[in-house]
Amino acid sequence: MSIAKLFVKVFGEDIFEQISTVEKQQPEDDDDEAGCSASQDTPKPPKLDEMKLPEQMVLVRNWLNERLNVIELNSVHAIKTQRVDMVSRLGPEQTICDIDFTSTVRISADRLSLRSQGSFNTIKANVCVYGGRWMYEVLLHSKGVMQIGWCSNKCTFNENSGVGDTKWSYGYDGSKQQIWHISTSKYGDKWQIGDIIGVIIDVETEKIEYFRNGHTMGVAFTKLERGPGISFFPAVSLGYNQGVQVNFGNMPFKYPVEGFLPIQPKPIVRLQKADLLLGYLVNLSSVLAHNPTCKKKDHIEGKISTKKTVYVVFTTLLIEKLTHVLFDPYVIEDKLLPHIINLCTTINATDKDPAIIPGTPESTLGALLSILWNYLENEEVKYVMRKLVNALLSIYTHTHTALDYGKQKNAITILTCICTHTQTRKTYLEYKFFKKHCLALLMYIRPPEYKYMQQLVPDPIVWTEGVGGPKQKYLAQVEKIAKATESLYNAQKNLLILLLTNTDGDELAPSSRKIFISKLRRYVMDLSMEQRPFHSFFLMQSSIMHPMDSTVALSFICILIDATKLLFERELPAATVEVRPEYFFDGTFEYQHFDRVGGVLSHLRKVHRNDISTHLGAERAHELLEEDRTMMRVGELVDPSMFLTTTNLNNCHSRRAGRSCCHLYTFLQSAFESCARSIAW
Repeated sequence: MSIAKLFVKVFGEDIFEQISTVEKQQPEDDDDEAGCSASQDTPKPPKLDEMKLPEQMVLVRNWLNERLNVIELNSVHAIKTQRVDMVSRLGPEQTICDIDFTSTVRISADRLSLRSQGSFNTIKANVCVYGGRWMYEVLLHSKGVMQIGWCSNKCTFNENSGVGDTKWSYGYDGSKQQIWHISTSKYGDKWQIGDIIGVIIDVETEKIEYFRNGHTMGVAFTKLERGPGISFFPAVSLGYNQGVQVNFGNMPFKYPVEGFLPIQPKPIVRLQKADLLLGYLVNLSSVLAHNPTCKKKDHIEGKISTKKTVYVVFTTLLIEKLTHVLFDPYVIEDKLLPHIINLCTTINATDKDPAIIPGTPESTLGALLSILWNYLENEEVKYVMRKLVNALLSIYTHTHTALDYGKQKNAITILTCICTHTQTRKTYLEYKFFKKHCLALLMYIRPPEYKYMQQLVPDPIVWTEGVGGPKQKYLAQVEKIAKATESLYNAQKNLLILLLTNTDGDELAPSSRKIFISKLRRYVMDLSMEQRPFHSFFLMQSSIMHPMDSTVALSFICILIDATKLLFERELPAATVEVRPEYFFDGTFEYQHFDRVGGVLSHLRKVHRNDISTHLGAERAHELLEEDRTMMRVGELVDPSMFLTTTNLNNCHSRRAGRSCCHLYTFLQSAFESCARSIAW
């Protein structure tokens, strides 16, 4: 493909056609002396056919620079208007939570997600306002005692007083449905995990108002305390183990309120440039996906064919410009994510082949992800991928209405398309899914709100085994809930099975399944209440910020077992799905420090030594007993992945395949026992 044809497909214009038109309009050379002298004084522009590739690329680069410069010129007025509107804002351009590391609040790297480890901690932003109309949003990670609102620069807080407990601060607590300003009064709705609380202030009219999931709860405060030198900071107070994620405008608001500005200025120029460049990059990805040299039979995962030099040059040019604007969370969520969603939902119109799965090398999405992995640094791509999954997780965990799980299903479907790309999938398994309960939360279906459940299953139709009640009416409502969540559960299970792919590994790189099991094992180790202080003190690498809710843990284990059973049926249809009792005491399975129903393994081996000798022989039983005696706690520092081996179930002997599946199945059974016991306690 010539550079002129590729330019039209990628950029939608033809600058080379203009050159050809100019050539045709130029008069032929005359033989007279005047014509000769004129041609010698004025050099002719080179013809298109005579231009070499570097010269053509100079034209393309200049054209693209001109388009980007036009965006900057057209944005001057909008930027000036934004600065005028934000004249009453004081502080740095980037708005974050102002906290030092001596506090008992755990804070994320971007300084926007908070979880309190103290009795009552107060955190405020590093920016204040003294006039105008402003807002910020808070995503609730818990639903306990928290006070959210505004405080002035004169406020001082401690473990006993938070936002709203002083004369110069104003707070709302949705767990108690109260507002606080020295005294307290009834206000608002009872909040739930996943709610987004909008907090607005109009300094001129002296009004503070709160919104829950886009719906106003009414004016909370009027007649604010004002005076010379008084300004207002966004602030939150958190009870023990309570957590939130604050958005000051660092990312697009989920429920913007008309007429109110974000605390952090919107990156106007970066957004427009990113939208333009990403559109061009998607067009180029579509060309690469349809290029015969990139078809599956000639494709190596993670590699883009470089036989066509113009492809590489165009991609390099676009990536060079994109790196200046891409690494902004606002840009990733507002521009990159919609492009990816479009590639997932309009696959037929984009790739013209319904058989092509989004995320595979033959798809536009797969080509786009491969471009990012090949032309950006690994750490840069990891950053972008983390922000993408954070945005999808925020959508998934957001409160749903009644039994409408449409947004949650779409988020899982989009993530499945992204994870179809092998390198992206392995990166998520290695660095993201087992951090801060990410995958567990994605596998949890949150029940409807309590008010709706009261309407759906009122007390008169509740039925309990052995107690009585209208059983048929009760089961009919239960079936209604099951049908509403069925499609979401199937989408979750499809994602989980994709993450357990066992055919994408080789001698140099482990398969997705092997990474999954290794990370899952370490994840359960970190979740152990007994070992968390040990890891935190000695290793400082625990992936757990806070304990997992029992309902989330149980849901995660149940869907893992369900997916494992399905894999047995697919990969070992003739094998009997069973786990021999000897597996738990003959040394095959390495428990490490996992809690077990019935007692510690070394204790059980002593108590049941005679039974073990009968099954394994006296010599092997003695060896196991000696191993228990010499086992030191520090031995748990060994990388757990060395104890977990998986094999390709499609290409190996059934006995080895069965052993691989048993590693996963018995590990899940052991984890399920531990989880069930913790819930019972």
